[in-house]
Amino acid sequence: PRKLSTWDLMVEQLRLKLNSWGNKHLSLGGRLVLINSVLNPIPIFFMSFMKMPALVVKKVTRIQREFLWGGVKGGKKLSWVKWRVVCKEKRRGGLGVRDIKTTNLSLLMKWRWRLLQRDDLALWKEELACGGD
Repeated sequence: PRKLSTWDLMVEQLRLKLNSWGNKHLSLGGRLVLINSVLNPIPIFFMSFMKMPALVVKKVTRIQREFLWGGVKGGKKLSWVKWRVVCKEKRRGGLGVRDIKTTNLSLLMKWRWRLLQRDDLALWKEELACGGD
């Protein structure tokens, strides 16, 4: 799962989804809704059982950033807010976009926690307790 080619399909799905919206003129709020409801769920399946390599995290974040600030056509646009602020919760002054890296780690920890809580998986418990990934 560490091979970058493993993630190519997911990155391509993100790009295809963006291209399917065509030249629609969306407001910043509309683009935020699409990022949170359409773009963010695509990698969730992959991230729930594989750690996303840093290069793929950068690619996905770049796709989100370019779409948020530049629309479907992307391109280099001025970022009005730092990405870490964009990823903060709305009640904390952010725009509520999920941080891909944090989401990936939390999904992996969720599975690890579930495995550690089950008594019938003693072999897995030993492996995880020893720090195996």
